Amino acid sequence: MQSRSKRLVEFKKIFRTIRRHDHIVLTPPPPLVFKDAPVDLRVIRTQNNDTPRLLVSVHKRFGSAPERSRFKRVARHAFLLALGQYPLSGSWVVWVRPLRHTKRTTPPVHQMAQHLVDLIKGLS
Repeated sequence: MQSRSKRLVEFKKIFRTIRRHDHIVLTPPPPLVFKDAPVDLRVIRTQNNDTPRLLVSVHKRFGSAPERSRFKRVARHAFLLALGQYPLSGSWVVWVRPLRHTKRTTPPVHQMAQHLVDLIKGLS
């Protein structure tokens, strides 16, 4: 019987090396944080779609799974409310995430919606 190490496939170094263009990482846009905002808002301009989209990311350090889900749910609801008040034209991606130094509390829907409305007013 062959030993386990002899059965492993070996690759030349050229196939193991990651080259410069193998991974393209999006440079994060600058944050658009208001002084009293409990969320980090960023905007990315894309060419893919004609409708605005929402990206919500919540790290595990924010809290348990239900707390993270609640933050995402509130962000989606606030985004829809903000788009209802001020329709946004163009292919934008609005990136919402909690600030790092805030407590693990989800802001009220109306407060997050107001920050998103202010952001959309600036983009229009």
